[in-house]
Amino acid sequence: MKKYFVFLLLIMSTPLLGQTYYYKQVNIVYSNGQKVSGDGTGQFVTFSNKGCYDSNIEGYTVKNGFLEYKGIDDGIYVYYGTSYWGTCNYYFSSDKGRLNVKEQSTGNTYVYQRMTPPNGVKTSSKIKNIAPNPSPMPLPNPMPNPSPRPAPNRVQQCKGCRGSGLCSMCEGKGFWKKDGKIFSCSRCYGDGKCRVCYGKGVIK
Repeated sequence: MKKYFVFLLLIMSTPLLGQTYYYKQVNIVYSNGQKVSGDGTGQFVTFSNKGCYDSNIEGYTVKNGFLEYKGIDDGIYVYYGTSYWGTCNYYFSSDKGRLNVKEQSTGNTYVYQRMTPPNGVKTSSKIKNIAPNPSPMPLPNPMPNPSPRPAPNRVQQCKGCRGSGLCSMCEGKGFWKKDGKIFSCSRCYGDGKCRVCYGKGVIK
């Protein structure tokens, strides 16, 4: 029985439980006191047992945020949290006929009047933009790997023997004569081969 009375007290202390109302913006009061006409757009506001939120006509949230019920201050119902305007307060008059939205970041106040929603209006006008998940960029079709080219033939004619493979000093004999004497070739050490290509005639 005690739990029942606690639950009943909670319901009675929370205004407009489960109600959805439509409010039209009629004025804007800037932080410097300047007052201008509102843009005429409308918001649906739905009340829960813990607070209120922007919704569609059926009471489903539009994901602008949620404002927690803070109590009554001099006959004004006070809610605080996040909505389309970021961190803000919703102040409802005692008959719920007027809503003042006070934007915390700027101090501006948006004045709304409760009324019947126009024909065809099914959801709040001001809804936060939710960035869609970026679509992955299509990958380009892979280019077929080109067939490997054979390594270029870098074999060159030996400049030391001009391709002969013979020692240029002794002309491949391995020795040379001077004054009737025979001397071993000091360049090829007697084997007659070019010392650059070692007798191959080519170098790589």
